[in-house]
Amino acid sequence: MSNFEEPFRLRKRFRHEEEREFVRQQQSWHKNILDLEYGTYLGRTPKRWLYLLLFYVVFYCGLAILSALCYVAFRLTLPHHRPKWSMQQPGFSFEPQINSEMNIFYNPQNEDEVAVFVEHIEKSLRKYGDIPENYFGNCTSGEEYGYAQARPCVFLKINRIIGFQCETIEKPEELPQEAPPDLYRFLQEMSEEERHGRIWVSCQSNPPLLLVYLPQRFYNASIVNISRMVEHKFSSGPVDYSKQNYGRFYNSTDFQRIIAVQISNVISNVKYSILCSLWAKNIEHEIHVKQSGHGRISFNLRLNEG
Repeated sequence: MSNFEEPFRLRKRFRHEEEREFVRQQQSWHKNILDLEYGTYLGRTPKRWLYLLLFYVVFYCGLAILSALCYVAFRLTLPHHRPKWSMQQPGFSFEPQINSEMNIFYNPQNEDEVAVFVEHIEKSLRKYGDIPENYFGNCTSGEEYGYAQARPCVFLKINRIIGFQCETIEKPEELPQEAPPDLYRFLQEMSEEERHGRIWVSCQSNPPLLLVYLPQRFYNASIVNISRMVEHKFSSGPVDYSKQNYGRFYNSTDFQRIIAVQISNVISNVKYSILCSLWAKNIEHEIHVKQSGHGRISFNLRLNEG
């Protein structure tokens, strides 16, 4: 006979049986928390809870001791006045760098758009302390860094790198073949003494633009070369936000690692590609995917009008 052909058996369940089962379930639930019969709490006796607590105390103490030993061992291997691993050459960057695309697109007649670039530049320059008035010529806050006049200024910054000694180019013929002709002529017009200890800068634009370097188109290598980390403190003048936060790492001459480039003859609604390079014997040139790299930076400029 198949299962479907077996007769059904009905079992009558009385009310007192249901109540007894409910009481048994309730007692079982309470015993899982506190069982006085066996002296357990949450399924463990006080002795086993003590063993568990001791295990975690020993485990985390051992973990803390191991972390401390690793930290101490790591600190002992670090030199005190220079990083353990350093870059091969100084970094090169520019401001205003508003976005990762490195585009300077704005309308000179739009005050809000101009203000974005002006505020970004002011914030960037503030950490270098008191920059002498008119050090960057017309590229000043009072002139809105040229952005409202359609003559925008960009600021090229070279970083210090501990242990790097720049091998400077002292003669025009030492420039590599890819150097722009105007830089070659610039060096020709300078005396041998004036060419000593300089890291040269050049910017090229496509289509061409008029570019003016302020205060000059070179960095002094002595400002970039540094053999050890030195903490600097501002000794005079009012203490403002920038000095309070950056005075430890920036001294009163660090603004000399910045060159302003004022761009003129910009035609509205034309996109310009600008490439700026550093020139020294031991500075390599390489552009990465994001348009910045070793010894070079690249950005785009367009004045949106009409």
